[in-house]
Amino acid sequence: MYENDELYGDVVERNVVTVPIRFDFDRAAGVDYEHPVSHLTMGQYRNCRIPVSGGVSPFFFINFVLRAFYNTPFRRFCGDIREGALTLQPTITERERRHMHLRVSDLT
Repeated sequence: MYENDELYGDVVERNVVTVPIRFDFDRAAGVDYEHPVSHLTMGQYRNCRIPVSGGVSPFFFINFVLRAFYNTPFRRFCGDIREGALTLQPTITERERRHMHLRVSDLT
């Protein structure tokens, strides 16, 4: 299948385990260490909240999805995509930073 349709071959094969992934950002719901303002959720687990250093811009998220799930076509067709200028401020707390978390590289 991949030889015939490289855009989708990697993600529709039966041997691929699919896991929904979502970046959440909500200042109002943020509780230090228990519910990070910015977090990654994988799967449909109600309390899966992996702290992220800060919000993720639309460009960063799309770039992440394309590079992670469609790497071959991304390298072939998306080399001229310009990076977005939006830089978001860090939201991670000191306590969250001391534990395993994801760091978004475009945050200062």
